Amino acid sequence: MTTQDILFIAITFGILSTTFIIATFWNEIRNFLVCFYLDCAWKAILAFYSFKMAIKWFRKHSKLTMKEEIELANNSFDNELGIGA
Repeated sequence: MTTQDILFIAITFGILSTTFIIATFWNEIRNFLVCFYLDCAWKAILAFYSFKMAIKWFRKHSKLTMKEEIELANNSFDNELGIGA
């Protein structure tokens, strides 16, 4: 047997076993995915829009220009990494 034959058998076995597992447990897999995404999706959307609104509020009430905001963000990121003075 050559390496190519062994690789072909391994890939074929992997595909067949994965197909068998998916076919056998499809209902459980589907229920898990649906519940997981329905449970987490609204939290992710809420967090995203909360963050977006916080940024809008900060920009509206901030006296900083865009250039100063970028400089402030870069400095705080550098400080977290321990770069600079």
